Amino acid sequence: RSSPVRLLGPGDHARLGALLAAVPLPELLAAARAAVPYLPLHADRVPDTAALLDHLENRAAEPGLMPPLLQVVEEVAALRAGLREDLREWSSRVAARLRVRPGALEQVRSDATARADSRGAALPVLRVWLWERGRDAFSYVIRVYDGDDRPLPHTWSAVDTPRGHEELCAELADAVRILADQGENAGVEFLLEHGSFGLPFDRWPIPVPYLRPRLLGTDHVVVLRGQRQPSRGPWERRWGSLGSAASVVGDADTADELLGEDLDAALVVAACAPAEIDLVVRLCRHYGVPVVLWHRQGEGGATALLEIVGPDWRRSLREEVRRRRLKARGDERKLGAHLALLWEDPRWDPRTAGLAEPVPLN
Repeated sequence: RSSPVRLLGPGDHARLGALLAAVPLPELLAAARAAVPYLPLHADRVPDTAALLDHLENRAAEPGLMPPLLQVVEEVAALRAGLREDLREWSSRVAARLRVRPGALEQVRSDATARADSRGAALPVLRVWLWERGRDAFSYVIRVYDGDDRPLPHTWSAVDTPRGHEELCAELADAVRILADQGENAGVEFLLEHGSFGLPFDRWPIPVPYLRPRLLGTDHVVVLRGQRQPSRGPWERRWGSLGSAASVVGDADTADELLGEDLDAALVVAACAPAEIDLVVRLCRHYGVPVVLWHRQGEGGATALLEIVGPDWRRSLREEVRRRRLKARGDERKLGAHLALLWEDPRWDPRTAGLAEPVPLN
């Protein structure tokens, strides 16, 4: 034991270890990063749960405040219904013994609950890694993931030999049918390199049995992600800013200045000219902004885009964008026909897929 002063007695320490034994270490680390984002928690330095608890227990708090260890326990309790009662009973008892200020525990518990509610239940999702290989040519990997972010045994790929748009849409049709078989789902995520965020994936025609081809984004939520994750600290901090309103930017300079000053902005509405969009998206991802909404043709203006956002955008925005796309399915002049939505929930890290950019054969 590295520290002579411990927050916990042997009994409390053993009880907590037993309660957390069934929680995978990656889940505990994610909970810790959400609860105490200012602490350095590197997976290579925290090899197991015992090491994580030691690391947190060594982090003292000001008298009367909630120690980081208890904040993380509350985060796990909010996420794990089966452990919630026992973990909160443990946390309340230890907080009372440590003379945590009245109201401090309740505030931490409330914040943890709000973050858990914002994540919602994890749902199956279709993820499409895509690389442009010239005019009407793509390399890609398509995978269906279950609600625990485990890939199902269904993969469609064209890595070494790029394929055309029509072939890709045919395989997407097979993939979305498999996704639909999973029940309620989170739709389709396209994982892209910079330079490809302007492609109208939501308007790609997908073959449907017994009907004409339908636009992908009318029947399914379609969002964009980067293939490389943003910096995790700012990314998680912004995602945890539950009360943040949309930040409107009109060009790259405005975005750079605003995001450099506002470290909690989680949603950017990019009311920009098309030529500015790629750089604005790059800046947003550089600063760890997880959600960006824009119009691919730069029309509509900030007011029209803000009407889409709504006050509870974490729950409603993806589905509202799909509805707008549905209403615009036959009229490209409508706002919904050209909406694009970057949505990078840090619950899942693209690096876990183990994919790198393929090099096509000549």
